Amino acid sequence: MLDLHIPDLTFPMVSYGRQETRWDLRILLYKGGGKASPRTVFNQIAAGDLGRPLVERIELVLRLHETMTASLVGGASKTT
Repeated sequence: MLDLHIPDLTFPMVSYGRQETRWDLRILLYKGGGKASPRTVFNQIAAGDLGRPLVERIELVLRLHETMTASLVGGASKTT
């Protein structure tokens, strides 16, 4: 199967508290990723527990990331 390059889907412009989990939309590329625990989801992805990324979701998740990034860079609150 073809190796899939997943772009950076994080938000480095957001300031996080010490106990906050960093935002990363990669979880939306995996079946069950959105409902998985934020504390363990990336371990599950690395272990292959959520399967391979769903290619059909990439375009939508990229657009969501672009829209959210533009809003945050434009001054929107991270809580909005």
